Amino acid sequence: MILKFINDVNTFVLLSLFVLVQLFSVMKRTFFCSVVLLLFAFTSYSQQPKMQGLVSWLSFEEAEKKVKENPKPILVDVYTDWCGWCKRMMLTTYSDPQVADYINTYFYPVAFNAETKDTIRYQGTTYVNPAATGKGTHQLAAKLSPQRLSYPTTLFMNDQFQHSTLVPGYLEAKTIAPILVFYKEKIYTDANINDFIAYFDSTFTPASPVLKSEQATVNWLPLQDALNQNQDSPRKILIHLTSPDCISCKVMDSTTYRQSDIVRYLNENYYTARFDITSRDTITILNQKLYNTGVFHQLAHAALKNQIELPAVLILNERNELISPVPQYMTPSFLKPVLMFFKEDHFQSKSFSDFYEQFTKK
Repeated sequence: MILKFINDVNTFVLLSLFVLVQLFSVMKRTFFCSVVLLLFAFTSYSQQPKMQGLVSWLSFEEAEKKVKENPKPILVDVYTDWCGWCKRMMLTTYSDPQVADYINTYFYPVAFNAETKDTIRYQGTTYVNPAATGKGTHQLAAKLSPQRLSYPTTLFMNDQFQHSTLVPGYLEAKTIAPILVFYKEKIYTDANINDFIAYFDSTFTPASPVLKSEQATVNWLPLQDALNQNQDSPRKILIHLTSPDCISCKVMDSTTYRQSDIVRYLNENYYTARFDITSRDTITILNQKLYNTGVFHQLAHAALKNQIELPAVLILNERNELISPVPQYMTPSFLKPVLMFFKEDHFQSKSFSDFYEQFTKK
């Protein structure tokens, strides 16, 4: 009995050892395979190109060539290979379908590695990276930003590679949106960027309005009604030209035309009309019928002399004759002197610049 027990124990021990050896062998093979797969995945990832998001990135040389053929503003994404927030911006902001579509349609986007070893030709000058080995800042990065760059940094320029704005740091879709509109619709010629961003956010982010206390509304009329009323009871007419794709027009609608003193002055002194320049309506003015025979209405072509830029305001006199177009985005503080300049007939004796200088000194 004792011998049998010993033999059984020996058998059990041997079987146990065999199972452990087999189990260890399987574990070792599994671990080895896992390591191989991990290394393969890492190697494959390291060979992938930089994540591009949905934006169709160009080189500086390509952007310069294209902007000569078809002028558009330029956006430059300044990044480095080691910058985590740069990668995150590619995976979020530049992978947002609406943001990417807007950039691809209205901008020439350039992806620029600030530590590249490539030689770059830009605006007639050749730039290189002076660092022979290792990381070093490219000469063009230093040219674009005289101060020390942080990454990512986004550079916005107009279609002449001028009026540049450097925005350091990670930009969300909602943060980059007003800056894109600011450059696409050339608001930089008319307003401060911080003011425009505040009004833009007030328009599209109701939780943070700029004009919280303003509830007044302009007495907008159909354009033909305003023209007809002017014949019976003369006063000047303000026509706010707009279109479905003009974002800054919407910003003016919800901010500039909502400020109480602007609303009061307009309602007391002007007939006011919004007019969509893509409208198919027939407008009769000065016994002449105007139509839309193409993309934009004849009224817009005639008043703006075929230079269609929005937003724009038309000022008509008491006889429905055009006094002047004002083709620009206007903040509340700028629109008020414009309204007074025309309503009080100052335009007959002085330039607007002289009047505005006197107005701002009061």
